[in-house]
Amino acid sequence: NNITMKANNTNLLDFSNSSGDWTIKNTTSDKDIIFNINDNSSDTEVMRIVGADSALKIGSNKKIMFADSGEYISGNGTNLSIVSGGALSYTSAAASTWTIGGGNLTLDVTGDIILDAEGNNITMKANNTNPLDFSNSSGDWTIKNTTSDKDIIFNIKDDTTDTEVMRIDGSSSSLLMASGKKIEFADTGEYISGNGTDLT
Repeated sequence: NNITMKANNTNLLDFSNSSGDWTIKNTTSDKDIIFNINDNSSDTEVMRIVGADSALKIGSNKKIMFADSGEYISGNGTNLSIVSGGALSYTSAAASTWTIGGGNLTLDVTGDIILDAEGNNITMKANNTNPLDFSNSSGDWTIKNTTSDKDIIFNIKDDTTDTEVMRIDGSSSSLLMASGKKIEFADTGEYISGNGTDLT
């Protein structure tokens, strides 16, 4: 059940069969099994089984394709790409964490971004603390700053100026309008406004 290939009577490549299962083994310690092809007259490595790491290593910019050339995973030694010509699904049977070691995570879609939490809570954190919690109960949504005595602040860009309009004040449990900003009623000419001294 064994077929063995040798190079200069050493460096054995062993093919063995057990109950119909075939094992291909490089018997030389920490050495690889390398898969090359002739790509348009160029000798090209596609992948290797790395002996020192006990790992499958795909060549730089070479692809693992799935059923179609438009669905693949590839890497260049720095960045990893997962490409799908159609839908891309991620399914996990347990709680999962995606960790980005540096830089930003950008979700860029031509349609909408939908967050669907069966547990009825969506939580945002800053540096793993100070959670902002969105919770649903029978169709009613609650937005809550869970950090004691801290605010939820609403800002807009007024012309080119970052401007606070109002905040929900955590320390006083109140809605606080910024100085000179208005609560308008149906029309810009009907409003309530204050400057910290007088109410209009």
